Amino acid sequence: MQSALSLQEENSVSYGNEDFKLSGDKNLKDFLKNSTEALLKIKEANKPELPGFGPSGGSGGGGSYTVKDGDSLSGIAGKFYGDTSRWEEIYEANKSVIGPDSSKIEPGMVLRIP
Repeated sequence: MQSALSLQEENSVSYGNEDFKLSGDKNLKDFLKNSTEALLKIKEANKPELPGFGPSGGSGGGGSYTVKDGDSLSGIAGKFYGDTSRWEEIYEANKSVIGPDSSKIEPGMVLRIP
């Protein structure tokens, strides 16, 4: 069974075994609505768990994060800021918790996200 979305004609889309017409077809509208809702649920499910995290008006920080097995500062920076190179900001804000070696984060540590 084909699982990719493909354009069949200028006004027709196929997905799996189903064809959808672009010209006023309610099924196409339902398909697009359901697909969008599914993508939003997937996106929401993949957000990191952020205990005590709230909007800060900044660029992704302003809360705390509990380190999990396999985490790294660059990975955490990627989750919060979308930029792994910003790991040093997290390290600088948490030197008293992490210690002198930035690679020595351990599961259970609670880090402040600036």
